Amino acid sequence: MILWIFFILGSFLVNLHFIYENNHLIIKEASRSFFEEILTTRAWNASLGGIYAPVTGNVKPNEYLIDPKRDLITTEGMHLTKINPAFMTRQIAELARKKVNVQYHITSLNPIRPANKPDAWEIQALRSFGKGKKEAFDLVRNDSIKVFRYMAPLFTDQSCLRCHAKQGYKLGEVRGGISVTMQSERYYSAIQNQILIVGLLHLFLLLAGAGGILLFKRLIESQFKLILRQNDELQKLIHTKDTLFSLVAHDLKSPLSGALGLGEIVKTEGSKMPVSELIHINNLILNSTKKTYQLSEQLVTWYRAQQGLGDFEPKSLSLEIMVSSCIEMVSIKAAEKEISITNHVPPGFAGRVDENMTASIFRNLIGNALKFTPRGGSIEISAGKSAHPGFLEIMVRDNGIGMTPEICNALMIYDFQNPKAGTENESGTGIGLTLCKEFIKRHNGEFRIESEPGKGSTFIFTLPEGKP
Repeated sequence: MILWIFFILGSFLVNLHFIYENNHLIIKEASRSFFEEILTTRAWNASLGGIYAPVTGNVKPNEYLIDPKRDLITTEGMHLTKINPAFMTRQIAELARKKVNVQYHITSLNPIRPANKPDAWEIQALRSFGKGKKEAFDLVRNDSIKVFRYMAPLFTDQSCLRCHAKQGYKLGEVRGGISVTMQSERYYSAIQNQILIVGLLHLFLLLAGAGGILLFKRLIESQFKLILRQNDELQKLIHTKDTLFSLVAHDLKSPLSGALGLGEIVKTEGSKMPVSELIHINNLILNSTKKTYQLSEQLVTWYRAQQGLGDFEPKSLSLEIMVSSCIEMVSIKAAEKEISITNHVPPGFAGRVDENMTASIFRNLIGNALKFTPRGGSIEISAGKSAHPGFLEIMVRDNGIGMTPEICNALMIYDFQNPKAGTENESGTGIGLTLCKEFIKRHNGEFRIESEPGKGSTFIFTLPEGKP
């Protein structure tokens, strides 16, 4: 038993040593990779003699770049400024700091730009490079936290002399370096998890002993697999429940808010209204309630489909009538925002579609367009023959706030986006577009987005063609 205890203790200490060594090596390699990427982009920039970019709030002329062709104006009147390797490094450094919390700093013992002045650690590294050292890597304390710092030298080449020859640098000399600073918390968190796992394993081996390891291992594996299966089933149930609740909030909000608004009018002003107006408001509330009931039935159908209890029942339906019905459901909200919604779908266009799923597609796309279109805007729904035989192409177009290509790509790739407020702070669940993509896919259709910031968005999808 004493020999076994010493063996387990020795094994744990050896593993502990390798955990720290290997993780530090991984972090060093990651830092070196960041540096090499920056070096490559700088070489590319230098090989082109610099590149030009439009002058914006984030990209302004580099006051430290002495070049008669630093600033240009295109024939169309666009102001351009030259981005040299150093300026590009600073731009990349700012993006890296915001996106991945990695800090770059281009520095030198004789910097042109005051902000490139080295700190104490960088001074030591730069001096070591002058003595032939190829790189520096340390875990150092930065204010109240520890960070990993890596630095490698920058050597003077022909392209560098255009700006740095006046400082006395010659070809091949070390003229500075780029430091990479990475936060240590997440790496040490990973190390601690590894230590915990290794420690528990050694404790298990110590207690179990050589004779009972295999038997105990089989028992744990069988129980663990059972727990995983049960956990997967539970997670699926929770996910379906959360999705259903989100859908209820998303699809029932418009008709219910309309009915509540009308009810408040009757409550406060009903005694002063003529009977004819009260009857009209009552009809509106009744119609909204009917629509809400219909939506509830559709939600139940969707939920049953998620549980494998519902059916996909495509049949020939008039898309024009379906769009008109969906427009009517959001007419109160549209009137409040003074937004016009026009149905350009030809009366003869019919799709072979599942009614509930297709209605949900139109409701969500029209609702999203309404949400992100400012007051006084317009929404148009149109349809035509698709380039794919046997399919129709439907477009929901608005002149709202639009989206960047990055946001469009994210909407196409990922499900359940973080909901964003509308033009008048309308809330949402972020699930509507996910449902649209799922239902369109169920019909073997295709879906895409065309958008430009400030110029609106167009959601385009295809559905199987039916008989008029």
